[in-house]
Amino acid sequence: MAQISKHADGAKPTPKKAGRQVPPSKRNRLMGFAIGTAVLLVGLAITLYVSSATRQSAEVADQLRFDADAKRIFNDIKDNLEAHASDLNVLQKMLRDGVITEEIGFDLAANLIQGSFEDFVSINLIDENNQIVHVWPMEANKDALGRTVGQTETIRDLLRAARDSDEPRATAIVDLFQGGQGIVTYHPLVRDERFIGYLSTVFRVSDVNGTLGSIISDQYRINIHAGTDLEQLIDIKLDRRFLLPFMNQKFELHIVQAATELPSSHTSSHLVLGLILSLLASMFSILIYFSLSSSRRANAMLSEILHLAPTAIVSIDSGGSIIVFNPAAEKMFQRTALEMLGQPMDILIPSEHHKQHAHHVEEFKNSSVDNRMMGDWRVIHGQRADGTKFPVLASLGKSRFEGLEVMSAVLRDMTEETAVQVRLKELADESRKQARIAEEANTAKTMFLASMSHELRTPLNAVLGFSDLMHNEVFGPVKNAKYQEYIADIFSSSKMLLELINDILNYAKIESNAYDFELRPVVVRLIAADCLRQFGPMANQCNVHIEDLKVPADLVVMADARALRQVLTNLISNAIKFTGSGGSVRVECVTEPGSSSALLSVSDSGRGMTPEQLKLIGQPFVQLSDSYVSGFEGSGLGLAISQKLAEGMNSRLEFDSQIGHGTVVKLSLKLSESR
Repeated sequence: MAQISKHADGAKPTPKKAGRQVPPSKRNRLMGFAIGTAVLLVGLAITLYVSSATRQSAEVADQLRFDADAKRIFNDIKDNLEAHASDLNVLQKMLRDGVITEEIGFDLAANLIQGSFEDFVSINLIDENNQIVHVWPMEANKDALGRTVGQTETIRDLLRAARDSDEPRATAIVDLFQGGQGIVTYHPLVRDERFIGYLSTVFRVSDVNGTLGSIISDQYRINIHAGTDLEQLIDIKLDRRFLLPFMNQKFELHIVQAATELPSSHTSSHLVLGLILSLLASMFSILIYFSLSSSRRANAMLSEILHLAPTAIVSIDSGGSIIVFNPAAEKMFQRTALEMLGQPMDILIPSEHHKQHAHHVEEFKNSSVDNRMMGDWRVIHGQRADGTKFPVLASLGKSRFEGLEVMSAVLRDMTEETAVQVRLKELADESRKQARIAEEANTAKTMFLASMSHELRTPLNAVLGFSDLMHNEVFGPVKNAKYQEYIADIFSSSKMLLELINDILNYAKIESNAYDFELRPVVVRLIAADCLRQFGPMANQCNVHIEDLKVPADLVVMADARALRQVLTNLISNAIKFTGSGGSVRVECVTEPGSSSALLSVSDSGRGMTPEQLKLIGQPFVQLSDSYVSGFEGSGLGLAISQKLAEGMNSRLEFDSQIGHGTVVKLSLKLSESR
């Protein structure tokens, strides 16, 4: 049943519905509370959404920045290693060709290379016995001199592989003599078809951040690992791994960015702000504000990255117009970003390379890859505002940003590297020229000595013959005893002079490759015994004891009989001269079980030689001054000839001597298969 209510003013009553009624004031409060709650919830939701979007935007920008930096760091390190390999190959070729040696030109060439790459620790020369004989720079690496490389089986295998394949080899990450870790390369050196050692280089990898100028932040940790030997890292936010090939090795480049704390999207300030803005019905303003704030932050971050980048970065849109031109690009091309924005990329390239550049860009634009090298730096060129052309190493990448296709080029000025290459080439040309002049002078000297020796030998033979006839009084007596003495002196002096000329002729013949070596099976004992009998009188005169010959009767080696006889003659003669009265001389030959060679040695119990004297052994026309041999004359060519003859038999004389312990000279000869 309907009820009728009366108003206080006597107005006509209005019917009311049956059921429980809510007073108007309470209903309005509930409605306001519901609306306020709804607005607050919407505001909070918008606040949380905007905070999350801000965080995601920052993370995306962080990821894009990290990816770009990681790729650029990888390319810089890869380019650095490739440039190392290229310059070291040039230095290796100069050493192999004899254009430079450790005495001539090596330090200058090493200095030029060091000037381009500051991460070199040293550039060394290693002889055939794996001993370091020269280092550069000397002051920082002098402790390495005389060290023997290959102390581990791994390094010995690497050295053998480089020598046998005649190809450069690199180590894994190793501990360095100078401290820290690095990569060591070994470039085999072969000169005149003979292995003479290695060119070795050492450069650090333990502090990659310190050796690359492209690192833009201390937030990155860069490590080079051998194989899968990776460092265990914790609290990593971003990381990238790249395969880094170098010579025979494959390294893994690991770039990481430690986690940084981003502002929380659930802070009370955001919630309070969202509540207030919701109550004021400013939801759209909040969204616009945070969107603009996020955009400004992303743009500021991108602008900061481009500003800090030490390499030139130029980006173009799909129409080929420049939309990014960072400060490094301004410096490189001598143009401001203000005048370049909107301009075509061709303005930075010499006109003769426009067609080639357009082909590269179009090909890359239509390809499926995201980044690539445009080409070798010797053929890619840039052009500055004043028209100067210069070589450029360029890496091209493409991406999409808000639906816009963007292509970016990371450019590196290669002017200094080109200058180093040109200087090295000039140095090589000059060294070859000097080597050719020296070779011509040496040939002229050899021809002169041979010619003069032939001319002198004929009259000397006549003097010897006539003086011998007079000494033996073939055509009648020489009554004056003084004349007999003079005749004997003439004969003795002429004989000594003839021996000197014969030595010069022999050396000139060997040096000019006119000596024909015939390597045949030779019984060592027969030749050694004959040589010892020849020097019996000389040994008696000098009061030197010749020990019993210790050479197996059935020992047969591959050698040139004439050359082996002359080598033994020279060595035994020198041993007797340098031993002194009361000493002894021994000739022996031994073979190791399973070995394919025999070791022939001539030893004496003389005073021995100093290291300085040992360095002079084998040099032509050099005689060692010694009180033991003051009564003997010679040309100083005996050991030089012996060394050359040993090399002709595929061997080499080795000297072992100490003051007070005598001298041992060894000659290794290959055993005959018919023995």
